[in-house]
Amino acid sequence: GHSTKARWPATMASPSPLRSLARYANSIGEWGVRYHVEKALQMVPWVAQKVTELEREAGTPFFNLAKFPQRELLELAASTPICGQMLFAGEAMVPAISTAPRFGPKKDGNGMVMLLVRELRYPEFGENQHNGLVWVLPRRAHVGDVVAFRDPEALSTGDGLMVRRVAALEGAALESSDPNVPDATVPREHAWVVCDNDDARGARDSRTFGPLDLRRVVGRVVYAVRSATDH
Repeated sequence: GHSTKARWPATMASPSPLRSLARYANSIGEWGVRYHVEKALQMVPWVAQKVTELEREAGTPFFNLAKFPQRELLELAASTPICGQMLFAGEAMVPAISTAPRFGPKKDGNGMVMLLVRELRYPEFGENQHNGLVWVLPRRAHVGDVVAFRDPEALSTGDGLMVRRVAALEGAALESSDPNVPDATVPREHAWVVCDNDDARGARDSRTFGPLDLRRVVGRVVYAVRSATDH
């Protein structure tokens, strides 16, 4: 027998990385499918709350749909950004997040990094958890995620938001390196969060304040911007 080789048309070119990037940009653009899906999911908690209020008012799950505030929903969707923003300082998350410029000499500045934070959704924590709408595609933290959360020691430190990496979630075994400290397990609805940079002076994490209650998590950090040209 003889073997045959597949022949590509002479006009077929290799895939262009620029075209792939353009397709991705279009998919997340204002009119992209992914944008609309994300917008719809972003509005789910608000819709669930309004549905719950209408059900209570009507005394039955079968309420008048004409009373649903559609205009308010559209205005909220149009005015609410996909990601929130926060400023971060310090070297606790080096090398993932650093205030030092990657290119050129270090310049004097405020030493701040702008972070884009995508909100996480935990339906089981909400007051409308009985409403099935809030359970549509929840977004939870996973091991390895960099998350922003409210400082569990804020009353004593005066700090606001912190940023750390999720090292373990509920049920994970924690092995102590100190013979005087027993091994432990991450409790339910908690996470063990740590700094990326163990040499960061004064940086606190779960080794200081213990397991983090997931109700304190604001969102997942998805992007860091050092400056207008370095991100």
